[in-house]
Amino acid sequence: MHKMKLTIAIPTKDRYSKIRKLLKSLEKQTINDFLIIIIDASESFVNLEIDFPKLNLTQIKFDKPNLPLQRFEAVSIVKTEYLGFFDDDVTISNDYIDTIISYLEESSDNIAGCSGWIDNIPLKKISLNSIIRRVVSGINIYKQGEISKGGYANPLLNRPNTNIDISYMMGPSMFYKTNIIKLYGDLKWLHALYDKKIGRGEDIALSGFISKHGFKYKLLNNITCFHNHLGGGSPFSKKGYTKGIADSYSRSLISKKIARKLNLRRKFSFIWYVFFNFLIFNKQIWLDFNYLKGFFEGLKRNYRI
Repeated sequence: MHKMKLTIAIPTKDRYSKIRKLLKSLEKQTINDFLIIIIDASESFVNLEIDFPKLNLTQIKFDKPNLPLQRFEAVSIVKTEYLGFFDDDVTISNDYIDTIISYLEESSDNIAGCSGWIDNIPLKKISLNSIIRRVVSGINIYKQGEISKGGYANPLLNRPNTNIDISYMMGPSMFYKTNIIKLYGDLKWLHALYDKKIGRGEDIALSGFISKHGFKYKLLNNITCFHNHLGGGSPFSKKGYTKGIADSYSRSLISKKIARKLNLRRKFSFIWYVFFNFLIFNKQIWLDFNYLKGFFEGLKRNYRI
């Protein structure tokens, strides 16, 4: 009997219209040699296995909507050689899975995983304001602030000509070697943050923590994951006060947890990033008093740790 090498895990909550588009995209792949696990924390459960009989699909009811726990549920039960995560609001190019598996099969031992090029859609012109914000806050082409180099990209920025090394991966598309993520994938401190409704950036924390232990990732330039970000945002994150705490406190905690070397600049880089990225160039936040209250509460918490 042929043994499949890849399991794709999709954490979700109450977003069936979005996840159906992803599943249709997975049906169109040039190969069907993979398993799919949906870790579903929806309040009103809909059986997707019936609607997609061509896919090797298992849907698991999960009674605790907590993104890190849902990801780790997949880590704990996966039996294939590779494990990939998709956000539920993406679609992918038809050769995406074939390219991912081929790369992982040929990669060296120090490669923990890979991701494809991520495009935010629908396409829109990047304003001068946005360009300035990205330069000032440290986001430029492939960079996410000064904490680490990641594989998230915007559609009108230059795509690399070759595959590039990245220090962490972003939630829309993350593929790992299973033995490595099983060893380092259970971040209990992050589970606890999400239980308190202040968790943010669990994808960076997960891949960044593995990177901290000396492993690398590749961003594959010839396949694309289309991220439908408009009207999105995590269904797990609360808005207002708790989101403000999350943006300032939990992201700072993540930066400290994944930093290879904790120096003064690194310690306060999250303030530089968040201050310019959110408070200077995102004017609508100033109208959300509860968000600002939470943001400064998060700064106080960070000062104490």
